[in-house]
Amino acid sequence: MSRIKINNIVSKCLLVPPFSLASLLAEFPLFSSESTFAHIFFPFLHTNFSIFPSGSIISRASISLAELEASFNWLRSFLSSFELELSEHYEVLNIVAFADITPSLNLFELASYLPNCSYDPSPMLFATGQEHLVNVVVFYFSSDRKEKPRRTALIFPTGNVTLTGFNSFSDLENHAVQLSLLLQQITEKHPEVLR
Repeated sequence: MSRIKINNIVSKCLLVPPFSLASLLAEFPLFSSESTFAHIFFPFLHTNFSIFPSGSIISRASISLAELEASFNWLRSFLSSFELELSEHYEVLNIVAFADITPSLNLFELASYLPNCSYDPSPMLFATGQEHLVNVVVFYFSSDRKEKPRRTALIFPTGNVTLTGFNSFSDLENHAVQLSLLLQQITEKHPEVLR
């Protein structure tokens, strides 16, 4: 298995009460007190932040845990100039990553041997009027699809996999190895799965 590349980390943090967004709203008029949230589009590295009136802050698009930490440190400093205090702790809600796990696959064949998966290739119509076939096997790491977090892998014909639903990198890495071993067993027993 090749190395895992993180594409997106979504996390949540809170402002320490009591707080007021008034000084932030006064400085950045693009925020609307009438809207349900104030969106800060000050990307620090790759990370974007959304601040909600409740004091919740959602971060998106960090590509490493080190970048996420640096982004929260930057935000903490930025908000302090508006007399807003950010909690010391944040919670990782979802890590989305990419891995090149296996050689090219025949997804139709794979779906018949892979447990806890769904495969329904279907055409998708784009706004341009062009049709494109969505060809992916969705693998669920748990047979209970209501389990939280809902860890899944999107397996593409190229052997590339997008992993989603993880809240720690070690958990993601362990499940990627598990999937890699499972696919290796399937391809050894059923070579018709390889393209």
